[in-house]
Amino acid sequence: MDEVKSEMYEQAKTEGAWFFCRIEVLPDSKYTIHFDYDDKDEMREERFKLLDNFKYEFTHFPRSKEYTPQWWQDILRKKAVYLK
Repeated sequence: MDEVKSEMYEQAKTEGAWFFCRIEVLPDSKYTIHFDYDDKDEMREERFKLLDNFKYEFTHFPRSKEYTPQWWQDILRKKAVYLK
């Protein structure tokens, strides 16, 4: 999934990369894929919500300020270098 995430990021860097991906496979072999880009409340596990994780994520997958939610901007503060 790391390669998928990186490739998707390359296609739209200013929008950023997804935080997590949920894949649901049904008994009839149908499936759904959900990518969460900026809704930390969607993250069910508290370990994903650690501040250092958000800082790490932005360092590796920076995005434009337009696509960075305010809660994330508050975490990054002046250390963020946004894409244009």
